Amino acid sequence: MKAIEEFKKILDKFDAKYQELADYYNFECERCGQCCNQPVPINSPFEVLLLQEYFDKLDKVVQEKIIRRARTYKREIERRVYVKPSSFLDFCRFFLGFGLEEEKLAGIQCPLLEDDLCMLYKARPIACRKYGVPAKRRPTLPPCFSSDKKIDKKVSWLPLHMEVRKLEKKYGYDDKFSMLLPEALLMFS
Repeated sequence: MKAIEEFKKILDKFDAKYQELADYYNFECERCGQCCNQPVPINSPFEVLLLQEYFDKLDKVVQEKIIRRARTYKREIERRVYVKPSSFLDFCRFFLGFGLEEEKLAGIQCPLLEDDLCMLYKARPIACRKYGVPAKRRPTLPPCFSSDKKIDKKVSWLPLHMEVRKLEKKYGYDDKFSMLLPEALLMFS
């Protein structure tokens, strides 16, 4: 599919921007797993399509394991706040919108994490691609970041997000799109 190939080229730009920042701050991922214990938003249908492309290549046993984990992830989040929203994302919006601590959403391992590695790394969402390196505009630093260098580099991911949006419109995706990673994975079952 031509659209997915175009999307992959935009993802290469996200990866290059990440590497630019990592080099600037002398940051190297230590595989602490912190980023794999945070809610992961999916904001483009192309992210879902790419995840499915790679998911479909996995062994059926591994696919079933991921789906079980995604169901468990969703149930655990719901259990933590005793709310059954119409969608998982509605729940997170409700939860975060009322000033409750975001940490309550953290600490549940991503369904794709296996032995400290992402089983769909090449198809990982944009949010995962950006995690770890600091930017002056970000209000808090990720817990995994450590550097003696002052957080002084202004970074805007917006032009790349706009490229994604332009691609969506080109291929007829005009509606706002938003879900969390476990919801996307559950679509594959």
